[in-house]
Amino acid sequence: MSDAIDLRAPVLRYLELVEIEALSGTYRFIVCATADWTDANGNRWVGHEGIRLSALGEPINGVAPAGSLTLEYFQDPEKPDLFAELQASGDANIDGRALRLYSYFWEREQELYAPTRAPTLEYTFVMRSLTFTVGVGFERALTVHFESVNEWRAVSRAIAMDTAGHALLLDGQANPSLKFAPRRAGVLWEALF
Repeated sequence: MSDAIDLRAPVLRYLELVEIEALSGTYRFIVCATADWTDANGNRWVGHEGIRLSALGEPINGVAPAGSLTLEYFQDPEKPDLFAELQASGDANIDGRALRLYSYFWEREQELYAPTRAPTLEYTFVMRSLTFTVGVGFERALTVHFESVNEWRAVSRAIAMDTAGHALLLDGQANPSLKFAPRRAGVLWEALF
């Protein structure tokens, strides 16, 4: 059996997986599915219907939409408060840590119970904050906020299009033809670039 998945198969199933790097270790979750699953690498993924991933947008026109991962749950009054435990352990401090989004496709049911390949890494995000929401009664929500894909594309690079600026873009290789570009008092015309 090949490691490649046939994306044209008549029946194709899909798991959306999220991996969070926290101070105390790596945590793996299945989005929108109640399950306990072990992948081909032996990593355990735990799912819950209350885990939701926001729509992921691409940065464009100077706007970089952020994403979020939310866990909605009911706080058992007999158990310790989950958010207080996260704060006490230091796991609530997630700024700058990695959040990875994986996918796992399979064609036949046997592949879910005996995986033959590892999940595919789709994106790596940078987490920024963790918020806690108290709802009515014992309803609670933990939300991890993270940067969008290619966050750096939301701002201009502010690189002059002259031989020195061009060299920054091409690993130090200057473009000598830029010395013939139209100039206004020694400056390249901004309208051309």
